[in-house]
Amino acid sequence: MNKHLFDDINIKKKNIHILRGTASDPEKECENYEQKIKSAGNIDLQVLGLGPNAHIGFNEPGTGFDARSHVTELTPITQRANLKHFKTRRTPSRALTMGIATIMGAKKILLIASGKAKARAVAQTIEARVNKDAPASILQWHPDVTIILDKD
Repeated sequence: MNKHLFDDINIKKKNIHILRGTASDPEKECENYEQKIKSAGNIDLQVLGLGPNAHIGFNEPGTGFDARSHVTELTPITQRANLKHFKTRRTPSRALTMGIATIMGAKKILLIASGKAKARAVAQTIEARVNKDAPASILQWHPDVTIILDKD
């Protein structure tokens, strides 16, 4: 996130909060993260990518819409999609993620998706009925979402 976003925008480092996947107590890290969000008066802008299986954050298909920040098991699809971010040919099987309810509490959401591999997930997000098999479909119920797509 630093390399691809924060280093290139005008934001104070003290205003950047990311779940630490290396925390010794992952559940406590998630609880503390939720508390920081609550103490800050919630999230002003939530920037999201879209997974090829229509996940947001690492909220995989089947995640409850009431989920708060939590430890999640990553699907093989998500693990393969994230190989490019790791020097080894192995990706983690678990991750810490902001929950869907936490994401939906943001004042504004920006969803970004690109490439043909995401086309089906985009359709599920904006055209399908809201359902847990396509977690991003919940964004249809948020009052202020902007989606940025490429032609593919």
